[in-house]
Amino acid sequence: MKRVKFALFIVISFLVRLIPHRTLLLAVYDEYLHRDLTLRIVNNGIGVLSRDIGSLLGLKAYSYPPLFHVIGAFFYGILKSDYVFFILPIVYGTLSIVAFYYLSGEILEDERKAFLATLLVGFAPNFLYRTSLYIPENLGILFFIIGMWLLVRFLKTQRPNYLFSLLILLPIYMVTHRGWVFFVGVATLMGFIYFVPWVKRHLHYLVALGVIGLALYYAPVSGEFIRGLISRMPREEVTALGYLKWIGIVQLIFGVMATKRYLKGDPIRRGLTLWAWSFMILGSVAFRFRDPYASLPLSIMAAEYLADEIFPKLRLILEKISADISGLGANVFREILLSKKTVSILVALLIVIPVVQGAYSSYAYITPPTVKDKEAFEWIKENTPKDAVFLVWWDLGYLLIGNTHRKDVVMWKKVYQGFFEEAPDPQEAIKAYADHVVMFSSTQKERVYHLMKIYNVTYIYVDRYRRTYGLIKYGLMEYAPYDTHFKTLFVNGNSELYRFIPNPSLLPKDQGKLEHSGSYEVLVNFLEKFWTGYNYADFDDGYKGDYFLNARIAKLYAYL
Repeated sequence: MKRVKFALFIVISFLVRLIPHRTLLLAVYDEYLHRDLTLRIVNNGIGVLSRDIGSLLGLKAYSYPPLFHVIGAFFYGILKSDYVFFILPIVYGTLSIVAFYYLSGEILEDERKAFLATLLVGFAPNFLYRTSLYIPENLGILFFIIGMWLLVRFLKTQRPNYLFSLLILLPIYMVTHRGWVFFVGVATLMGFIYFVPWVKRHLHYLVALGVIGLALYYAPVSGEFIRGLISRMPREEVTALGYLKWIGIVQLIFGVMATKRYLKGDPIRRGLTLWAWSFMILGSVAFRFRDPYASLPLSIMAAEYLADEIFPKLRLILEKISADISGLGANVFREILLSKKTVSILVALLIVIPVVQGAYSSYAYITPPTVKDKEAFEWIKENTPKDAVFLVWWDLGYLLIGNTHRKDVVMWKKVYQGFFEEAPDPQEAIKAYADHVVMFSSTQKERVYHLMKIYNVTYIYVDRYRRTYGLIKYGLMEYAPYDTHFKTLFVNGNSELYRFIPNPSLLPKDQGKLEHSGSYEVLVNFLEKFWTGYNYADFDDGYKGDYFLNARIAKLYAYL
């Protein structure tokens, strides 16, 4: 019966992880990028990968370890189907759930509690999110959980074979995803708690390690590496509501409630508490600590607390809550509240809520980026050189690269350079992002021309949504439609594409103006004031090179 129940849970988990790809489109921007990286390996062979060891191992801030993409390319080469990008991540995610069941079973030493912990983590929104998508972190999470199982087994048995297995797994993890840094951090916390008695006797060693760590931080080579990793970490404020949204209501509340109990437990449980709280606190400034790495210990803690403190004592808790209820119907309400049926319903709700929240999150929290303008991307693939460099807003760069296989200014620097060549210096990547903002927002035309030449920009791509950004609308898009440095190539109502001409031979305004005499001379002379050398520009708050306007003028002139 237990096997049937677990098998049913695995099947449901697998099916829920299909929801983000329900439209048979990649669900997030990152997936387009990682699919493109995989296809480049398929088309060009594994030899295209970087030979830089620091980049391969994820030791540099903007390096991208390739094993995830190599495995994806292997399966794509066999199956020759884009369904690989939908099914393979779900297989990884399902294996992560199975591995977590064994990890929680090792810690809790109770199959019933381990199953509940696995259910809680399996439907935790942030865990479900990352174990459904074609991203390296998906496979990385599987290695993280396997590594934690090996670590816990080693701490409990002191048998060296588990440590040796862990040392074999770690390099594999390193060439898969940079989450190995989190694993090392968690392993350090767990080991620290487990060896507290030893630490107390050798406190001077700990102080010495602290001094060595500080020296490494400020040393030229190691310090550059450490500071690079820190600068790579995304930092943004998160809200308390975000914790409930992404960790899960039941997982967070009951995991936190278990803290006091766990602090009095064995070293592994105390280590889990330190892990959970450290990553929740760090998650307030860098969400990657929270999502999903804080959910793992919290789910184990919540499961044991529910099984030991809530489910068996729920009727007593309800009795305390209803003890002071008085007034009309109080006795009837108390009788209903304390009935076995009500208690069973509440227990079921505490189990169902995480499942419902997880299933809902897979549908509502993951909004597939609709490729609204396949026409534009097809035009780019057919009419631009394969080595063309596009100026495109950074997040739209994921879609452009993934759908056209062209280069951009920001994402190519941050991702592709470290994947195929040598990872850029963190400051170099930060500067590329800052310069792309300047190119889009500045009205100092000469400065923009200069930066575009530096980055070898040949095309500019903007969609309707990004064009509404104030810095773009009143920056580059204020003059690009009529500046002779930018030739309009494609406009269809959703996308705009321009070619950058560093030294335009066409002079503005007075070139090619039409002259007309007769009844409509005044009208024609007025319209010709808006001729830019390329098109007729409407100088209002709308699109400066409105293609509808140009079509109307062309039709009018044909009539004249």
